Amino acid sequence: MQQKVDETKDSDQPVTADEAFHEVLGSNSGCLIGVGYGPLPPPKRVDTRALNECAQVREQNHKLTEENERLHERCGHLEENMTQVTQQNEKLTEENTRLQERCANLEENVTQVTEQNQMLTQENTRLQDRCDHLEKNMNQINEKQVVFEHFMRQQLQKGGN
Repeated sequence: MQQKVDETKDSDQPVTADEAFHEVLGSNSGCLIGVGYGPLPPPKRVDTRALNECAQVREQNHKLTEENERLHERCGHLEENMTQVTQQNEKLTEENTRLQERCANLEENVTQVTEQNQMLTQENTRLQDRCDHLEKNMNQINEKQVVFEHFMRQQLQKGGN
């Protein structure tokens, strides 16, 4: 035993009580070196440190199991939400495609209406020019008719005199 005490003084780490007890008494339960078997320890003797560690491990295991259940439940909710988001995304994509097609159709209609408007404007200009020409001709005819009527009156007056 003195040798162990000397070794402990020389080493950097002190020997724990459990290590010293084990070194002195050995590892056989109830057997003392030089004394033999003495009274056996009671059968319910338990190492309290191991018992505490076991309780802590059980508590941690219980907490981890509960956390695992919560995470599985949350994962299920997230999967449901992901499915809903995916469905909404598909609907929005379909709506976007439909709106793009509608926009393209409207652009085509605007182009057609613009072309028709240009054609009608050209036709309107042509008709306006024709009307102006006809009006000019009508004015010339009216002027000639006035001159003709004046000439005829003069002729009638000459013939009646």
